[in-house]
Amino acid sequence: MKDSHFYVLILVLAGMGLFALVFNRQDPTANINEASKTELQVYQVPSGMAHQIRVHMNRHFRSISGDGAQIARVEIMPGGNLTLIGPDHLQRGFAEMIKRLASAEPVAVENYVLSCWVVIAPADLWASLASVSSADFDQQLRAQDGVYLLEYLHITGSAGTLTDISGNRFNMSPDFARNGSQWEGELTIRGVDRDFGATGVRTQIALTPGKPALIAGTTLTYKGDDQEIREALNVGSQIYYLVSVETM
Repeated sequence: MKDSHFYVLILVLAGMGLFALVFNRQDPTANINEASKTELQVYQVPSGMAHQIRVHMNRHFRSISGDGAQIARVEIMPGGNLTLIGPDHLQRGFAEMIKRLASAEPVAVENYVLSCWVVIAPADLWASLASVSSADFDQQLRAQDGVYLLEYLHITGSAGTLTDISGNRFNMSPDFARNGSQWEGELTIRGVDRDFGATGVRTQIALTPGKPALIAGTTLTYKGDDQEIREALNVGSQIYYLVSVETM
């Protein structure tokens, strides 16, 4: 049986055809004028589809916008509704797509919650954490001697959908699928500021819900001027990436 994401993707791509049709019918000058008339409208979407629709539509808008300003974007509102921020002709196409989705047969969507801790710590960090459950992991990690938390990232994702989140220092991009009780796929964590831009990890991983994992430990050369980070590096020169997943 195909993953439910397959069916959602087909429906969303069908809706994208409406955008391409309407967008390409506009005169190039009209596009510029329309872009200046940005509207914000809220749409109620079928249960479980908000995340996938947001990811695919924002990817589509980036594609059709080219090197210019992004013509529109979709965000998730409290309660699970979507808001489209963009010109009227895209609002009409989006409304039609949502109408089609609402009349389609409901599909089950598998979601997960992924947490990541990027820390500076001594080399023996994992020895005291390997048997700690997800429920107690954050508290136990922060209580360890010599641990300095660089970043904590927390994101909700869906099976088969690449998503990402950016913090102050690091970005995390999981692309997971469900395999039995585990979540498997590619995970990228990378630095986003000037002091950690060359720091990160990209790996294939299989995670079991309830069992945090250490995915990498690497040395760090720090050239910044944060005294707390410099002091942490004097205690433990390793930077560690720890993750934990839960099925929703």
